[in-house]
Amino acid sequence: MNSLVPLLAEIGAVLLAIVMLYAGFRRYGRVKTLIFFAGSILWTAPIENIGVVTGSYTYYGFAGLFLTEYPGYLFWVGLVPLWIELGWFVVALSSFIVVHEVILPKRRAVVQAVASGLLAVNMDAVIDPVASSNELWVWLAPSIYVLGVPAYNWVGWFLLVFFYDIAFEHTVLDYRPLKGLSAIEKLLFKGNVVSSESKIIRFAFRLVVLSIVVTLLLILVQAAMMPFSYIKVG
Repeated sequence: MNSLVPLLAEIGAVLLAIVMLYAGFRRYGRVKTLIFFAGSILWTAPIENIGVVTGSYTYYGFAGLFLTEYPGYLFWVGLVPLWIELGWFVVALSSFIVVHEVILPKRRAVVQAVASGLLAVNMDAVIDPVASSNELWVWLAPSIYVLGVPAYNWVGWFLLVFFYDIAFEHTVLDYRPLKGLSAIEKLLFKGNVVSSESKIIRFAFRLVVLSIVVTLLLILVQAAMMPFSYIKVG
């Protein structure tokens, strides 16, 4: 086992995150980009931690590599290495910029979100097989496996990027009501969203609610695939 693998993964994720922060600053400004960044951590950390707790995967493949109590990585958010959230931020923001600014500008938000989700899945189709084969994370749950990765992982990537894309577009960039949440938000929030502070609060609320929806959908998808766990593709 190469002892440099986990260190290189952490360093690489930090460097890529810095590059994407700079790109976001240039296009959307510091405040909106930092909201996207902070939201990425809030969005992915709970779902990733639930995945570890429920036994879907583990990030402890390198535990004890240097020292007996060494957990495998230097920086953690609960049971998940920080670089995982940074990697998600890199993929999500790069997908957002490419779709919204280059491929499908001025299209409907839902169309852009679908495209962002599909682009992110394609990017992860390159990243995940390489990373998991090097034990940067280890898949544990029974499922249909495609390229050594559970199929529900691809579904998860699409759902996470799709809902995050819509939430950011319709809260931070251009505020609009979200169907299903309008009635609740009218009770919790007063007046129109005009300030950065109010947008941040509403964005955080929407992410919390949508994260529950995504988690439930992923549990259903994973359960539906378990009877076919003997299937391996690639």
